[in-house]
Parts: sequence; structure tokens; C-alpha cells
Amino acid sequence: MKPAHLALTAGAVLLATFSGASAYTAWRSHQQLDKLNQAMTQYPLLKVISRSKTYSLWQSQETVSYQLGCDNEINSELFGGTRPGITVRNTVSHNPLSPGVRTDIIWPASWAEPIKQLFGDAQPLSIHTRAGWLGQMETRISSPGFRVEKNGNLLHWKGLDATFQYDLGLQTLQHELVLHGSDASDAQGRFKLTTQDLLHKGQYQRSSSGLLLGQESVRFGGLQLAASQGTTQHSFSAGVLETSTQSSEQNGMLAINGKGSWVGLHYNSKPLGDLSAQGSLSRLDAKALADYNKQALTQGVLQCHFGNQLANPANRALLARILSHSPAFSQLTTLANPEGNSTLNLKASLSAPSEAELAGSDTALAKKLALQALISWPHILPERWINDFAPEAQRDMLVHGYRNTVANMLAAGSLQQAGTLLQTRFDLSDGKLLQNGKPFQQPTQSAPAHEASAPVDEPIDQAVPVAPGDSLSQ
Repeated sequence: MKPAHLALTAGAVLLATFSGASAYTAWRSHQQLDKLNQAMTQYPLLKVISRSKTYSLWQSQETVSYQLGCDNEINSELFGGTRPGITVRNTVSHNPLSPGVRTDIIWPASWAEPIKQLFGDAQPLSIHTRAGWLGQMETRISSPGFRVEKNGNLLHWKGLDATFQYDLGLQTLQHELVLHGSDASDAQGRFKLTTQDLLHKGQYQRSSSGLLLGQESVRFGGLQLAASQGTTQHSFSAGVLETSTQSSEQNGMLAINGKGSWVGLHYNSKPLGDLSAQGSLSRLDAKALADYNKQALTQGVLQCHFGNQLANPANRALLARILSHSPAFSQLTTLANPEGNSTLNLKASLSAPSEAELAGSDTALAKKLALQALISWPHILPERWINDFAPEAQRDMLVHGYRNTVANMLAAGSLQQAGTLLQTRFDLSDGKLLQNGKPFQQPTQSAPAHEASAPVDEPIDQAVPVAPGDSLSQ
């Protein structure tokens, strides 16, 4: 065979192969879109009003118009008599070297001018999905943000970027979302708000029960707020907020652990403290929770059932299964200041309620709840806050009132003192509430002032557990 014939033959084979791959890419993409639209027909929340397709060798388009359903639940008069709708156009690339879908939202005509005023010629929302040969998917969503200035008022939203990586069966999911902050102010200088970037990241995998579990984190760069009312100025500022959570399944039980902090909290430029927290939730039936989530979505919201989900006996049965292993919850929240740490330490467990108890009165259900709450704070911290934040003419009166209240509560036993800390503990068991080991009594306004009792040498006993192996600790 001559070289020219060989080249032509190879080119023809390559073109045929590329065309076949292109056809396969188009078929697979449209297959997924068909599945989505077929699934939507089962749910009256969104109605498919129209659907059309166009094809070519290198790309095809599918245009679908949706309208809000739930005619019996959502009155059209809420929207001026015309039910809202939206049209989505998916442009499918048949290029097997770069397969994917570009999704464009065709906004209602009445929205065209407001959108142009905000975003100019830019698309307010850009959505691109890339498909890998082995089923990997990546969707990128972005918005350029907008800046509006009118009569001296300013609103500047700096946009968003999001990336989602997943497989077709949604067995794995990774995402990263960035909200790029904002600025807002009024012409009179009475209001100004600035927020920094917020980053949310997550990495999840489908568990044996069907839940997407894994790790996620949030980082918020902080905010500054200033406002005035008459001649009174107010301001609040905060530094970096960071949180992280981890969810896992073991032996059919779901466990969630998390922690977070928010530093540099200030009011009127005076420090409020640094806030931190850690907590856990455990002993939830993972399979029952997965079933409940699916049923509440597919048989609830998507079917236009917006009422109390627990009114459905099937949902109550699933909730009873979720709680059947006596779930436990704990949380320690700390506000750090130079005077010392203020803390709220919670421990709780719920003893496997039945379906009848879930459907019955709150009083019956409360008997299933065991709760301990230990609250403590530096004795002098409220006095510093009064002197920092209260009007000067009221400070002496407020400090005196605080000291009298503390003295009364110490004398009555509703407060106890441990060194520089004041603290109290609440215990709820079998529907009975105790404070510092005694039946809880509402404080009376007419109680006479007493001298503060002598500080105790040790903190309140914290060894009484709420659930096996759990105890309060400060």
C-alpha cells in the first residue's frame, strides 16, 4: 500500500473512531439528562412544561422549561397570579477528548433588565460539567458578583466559585465553595457592613447504610459591622471563624464529632472574648436515618407535603428506629477572656423512645431525656462588661444589682463559688429538674439581699454520668 493510501486509510479510521466516540459521548450525556427528567415526572414540586432537543456532530442542545407545581399547596396569588418558572438549556459537547455539559439558565423576560443592571453583560451564573470516561464528574459553578451604587448607598457582592467532584452513582463527593465577601453601606453613614471570604470544603464517601459521610470544614475571614441609632453608635467585629466536623459509621451506628472557634469578638471596640466549642453526637441508627432522609424528601417535600413530617406514621416509625440505641450528645462551649474562661458544658442522652411516645405529649417524652448542664463564669466578668458597655449613668446601679443578685443566689444555693468562678449545675432526669442537687425553684424578685457565702474549696461534683461512661468535665 502506498504511503498516501496508508495515510488516507489511517485518517479515515481515526475519523470513524472519533465519530463513534463522539456519538457514544453524546448518548451517555443525554442518557443522564433523560434519567433526570424522567425522575422529575414522579414529583409534582416542579412540572416539566416543555422539552426540546437539537443535534449536530459536535454538540447538541436540550432545553427544558419548568414551572413550580404544588397547585393545591402553594397559591398562585403569592406570585401575582402567574406561577414562577425557569428554563434550563444544556449544551452537550460530543468531543470525546473534552466531553461535558454547559448549563445556561434562561431567565424570565421580566428579569432581563434587573439582571443587566446588576451583572452587565456577564452571565449571572455559569455552570460547566465535565465527564470522564470512567464515570468521574466535575461541575464548576461561578458568579461574578455585582456592585450597585445608588444615591450614595452601596451593595457590593463579590461573587462565588464552587467545584463539585463526584461519580455518576454519587458514591463519592468532594466540594469546595468560596463566597468572596461583601460590602454594604448607606449614604448617611449610619450603616456599614464588610464580610470577608467564606470557604467551605468537604470530602464524603457513601457508607454501607447509604449516607454520605466524611469530613468538612468552614473558614470565614471575619466581619465588621457599624450602625447608629440617633446619637448612639454601635459596632461589632470578629476575626477568623473556623469549624471542622467528621462523620463516620461503625457497626451500623452514626457518630458525628466537631469543633470550632471564633476569635476576636468585639463590641464597640471592647473585647467580648474568643469563642470555641467542641461536641459530639453518637449512637444514631445510620440505616434508619438514611431511610428517613430519603422518605422525607421523595415522599415529603417533592410530593408537596410541607407539614409536620412526624404526622406521618411511617416517618415516626423511622424516627423511633433512629433513636432506638439511646443516642448521646455532648458539647463544651468556652468564652475565653483575661478574667478567665466562661463555659457551658452539656451532656444529654435520650432513652429509646417508642412511636407512641414520639406521637404523645412532650411531658412523656421529657421523661426519656437525661440532661446535665454545668455553667460557670468568672465572678468579675459581668462587672467588666457593665463598665465597658452600659451607659455611664447606669453602671453603678447595674453593678450593685449584679452583686446583690449573686449574693441572693449564693445564699439560696442556686449558685456556688469555686475560687474566682461562679457556677451552677442543672440535672434533668425522669422529668424532674434539679439545680445543684436540689429541686429547681423559679427565682423570686422580692428575695432580700444576703452576704455572699464563703467560697467552696472544690467545684461542684461533676462525676454523675448522663450516659454510661460519660461525665461532665470543665
